[in-house]
Amino acid sequence: MKIVFLGSGNVATHLSQALNRSTLNEVVQVYSPTAENARSLAGKLSCGYCTDINDVDVNAEIYVCSVKDSVQQQVWMELKRRFVDSGIDVADRIVVHTAGALAMDGEDGLSSVFSNCGVVYPVQSFSKQRAVDLSHTPFLIEATIPSTLEKLRELVATVSDRCYDATTKQRNALHPAAVFASNFANHMYAIANRLMEKNGLPFEILIPLIQETAQKVMEVTPVAAQTGPAVRGDEVVMRKQKNGLMADGNDIELEIYRLVSQNIQAYRDEFQRES
Repeated sequence: MKIVFLGSGNVATHLSQALNRSTLNEVVQVYSPTAENARSLAGKLSCGYCTDINDVDVNAEIYVCSVKDSVQQQVWMELKRRFVDSGIDVADRIVVHTAGALAMDGEDGLSSVFSNCGVVYPVQSFSKQRAVDLSHTPFLIEATIPSTLEKLRELVATVSDRCYDATTKQRNALHPAAVFASNFANHMYAIANRLMEKNGLPFEILIPLIQETAQKVMEVTPVAAQTGPAVRGDEVVMRKQKNGLMADGNDIELEIYRLVSQNIQAYRDEFQRES
């Protein structure tokens, strides 16, 4: 499949390279309004690039919009104008976005601009400076047309063995769950790192603990895997920990500790009732 990427950020960088490694795909062009970014990604893909959407190649089969959510609609409209001005029937091109929180349907969705469209959302955390193996990364896909949905399944199969059909509602539910599991979990590591640094201890001491916790939730449910003073209801230990946070002036961390501990206990109580 001949593919054009609109965007050159983290998702576009990793996904375009993964797709391009398959002999079944060819990324033919990268569009980005920032010349340096467009040139850099195009160099990795050995393809052309442009910084003006009016120069986007109109002869590809799939157009992947991988830009910030705040500018997605603007890019959709400009891309549609590019097709129309070139005499291209927009129904003959597949346009997808890669966002977890953006709708496909509805007046603000991609289908309001393109009748032949879909979503290809990789459930993964991306950073340009770190390589990511997408072969087992889950992809959530959606499309307006059954034949397009099948093409998206084929597209994902060239990079990953995990593809799931998911509606916008389901993606909207998964997106905050992913934030809790990844972004918020990482911020907890950042808090832990700061607490360790304040007391002259290296963060690496916590690495085996982090690894064991991550491994555990692959074998049992997160609620069943929960340990610590909150789930035990050990008020003596919790009071000491809160006093320690207060003494070091960690007011925000203290409030996070309090709220998360309450939530752990609420989940524990619900789990016990259901068991």
